[in-house]
Amino acid sequence: MRYKAVFFDLDGTLMDTSEGIFATAVHAMQTVGLAIPEGTDLRKFVGPPLRECFRITFGVQDDEHLDKLYAAYRQQYDIIGRYKARFYPGIIDLLKELKSRGYKTAITSMKGETLVQEMAQHFEVTELFDQLLGFDTSKDKTSKKAIILDGCKRLGLKPSECVLVGDTSIDADGAKEAGMPCIRVNWGFGFVPGEPGTVSEPMEILEIV
Repeated sequence: MRYKAVFFDLDGTLMDTSEGIFATAVHAMQTVGLAIPEGTDLRKFVGPPLRECFRITFGVQDDEHLDKLYAAYRQQYDIIGRYKARFYPGIIDLLKELKSRGYKTAITSMKGETLVQEMAQHFEVTELFDQLLGFDTSKDKTSKKAIILDGCKRLGLKPSECVLVGDTSIDADGAKEAGMPCIRVNWGFGFVPGEPGTVSEPMEILEIV
């Protein structure tokens, strides 16, 4: 075993959550009465904290609008959006194999920590993870680095003993800042198939760890 634990991003790495996220983002903009700029790339909406998603994707800068968008998104996503998700082919088999080989596993997502835990319970995968971690302002976990380091602390491991699996530069940069290696997957929202240094199939991760 090269590593003792494997951390996973959620959106775009473990699950394709695009349907629920994109539809809810559009719903929030319409609810608040804001026009969606022509040529908007909804893929940018995945990864950063929610308010930043609206800034980056739709160019919304006004704090009052951002507060309303946040509230509209949360209300709709909690009711409908969160359940419009599916695991990428091969992910469940990978998780089961990692557990059978004695690896610790964790989700380290920029989604809210309570939401991460609720989704894991809804999709019946709680037992496949040792930790379910996410964004939490009350615990000063507002960056990928902070969430990753919290995971290491909870597992009693050094960052160098763990590896993060992620699909965007936010994952790769957060891992680097935390002193942790990163396996970049190209089936999600950031890295693309054929990009050097990325993996294309979940089971390739076993060969690396």
